[in-house]
Amino acid sequence: MRILISALAMLAVTACEPTFQVPDAAGAVAPPATAAPAANRSLSQGEDLMRQVAQRIEPIAESTCRAETGRSGNFCDFQFQIAPGDQPNAFQTFQNGYPLIVFNEAMLRTVRNANEVAFIMSHEAGHHIAGHLQRRQQQVGLGGLAGALILGGLGGDAQAGADLGQQIGGRAYSQSFELEADVLGTYIAELAGYDPVDGAASFARFAGSSSILATHPPGAQRYGTVIATAQQIEAQRAQGLTPTIPRN
Repeated sequence: MRILISALAMLAVTACEPTFQVPDAAGAVAPPATAAPAANRSLSQGEDLMRQVAQRIEPIAESTCRAETGRSGNFCDFQFQIAPGDQPNAFQTFQNGYPLIVFNEAMLRTVRNANEVAFIMSHEAGHHIAGHLQRRQQQVGLGGLAGALILGGLGGDAQAGADLGQQIGGRAYSQSFELEADVLGTYIAELAGYDPVDGAASFARFAGSSSILATHPPGAQRYGTVIATAQQIEAQRAQGLTPTIPRN
């Protein structure tokens, strides 16, 4: 089993590199403790805050999408939706050919301020721009194939190997995807006039893990990435440059 996990982990890392650079200097930085307490607002107040932030984030996210992907039309026409849910969550998906960013009700009740909404919204837009849904599907398929071949070759159950390979293939690279989306989210939120570092302080409330089977990296690693990215933006502006998202 250890051999299978190690082999699939290496395959997941080498099969697909992130499109956008995560700053090399990014290290673990603990989010401030003052960011840990969640807000306790009504759902209607949360909905109003989401709509206000979306008015500023949407045009920046869509222009960034067109510039970075070379695509237009429905592909970069972000839609927003609210879903039921007792545990705070936000995610990106597709609906009728449009990219959809969803906040659930618990998230809207507990986000601290507009900076948090803006960063979370921008982060989810970053997932779409970087093509993470499609890339994850590729990793799942590749992991399943590798798992079947490896475990079957060792005399084990090829189907069990495929199932485990799909699980590892889908998750092993997810942490890199999260950091990549954090970089894109930092740029989008900053360009829209929000403070992404303050927004990313929400990591104080959301746990992560360095385990290969975890989908999200530790919050301190993500917060450090946002700080390093914000410093990149500041340095670009100091040189009189328009902030540009660095690619690999």
